[in-house]
Amino acid sequence: MQVFKELKKFEDYKGLNLENFRIHEYTHLFVIDQSRELQGISHCLGFFESPTTANQVLEEQKLEGVWCQIEIVSILTDGKIGFRIGNPVEIVQEK
Repeated sequence: MQVFKELKKFEDYKGLNLENFRIHEYTHLFVIDQSRELQGISHCLGFFESPTTANQVLEEQKLEGVWCQIEIVSILTDGKIGFRIGNPVEIVQEK
């Protein structure tokens, strides 16, 4: 079972050699606090290689006033660290 937690800032990895990195799908498990004080605030419980494991953790996290959710995300990873991949962007070529 591989679990990724949100780690350092992306800037901490500038210049990283990406030779052994590949894009894989992971299941992102996160919590959204529905209480009045923290309306909509979320935090990450992890990125799981196995959706089954994410669902097991999801069932264990049923807490009062807390809502857990999962989503499938793309992660650029070497199996040790991972970077969440968002929407592609068009690079503007400077002249």
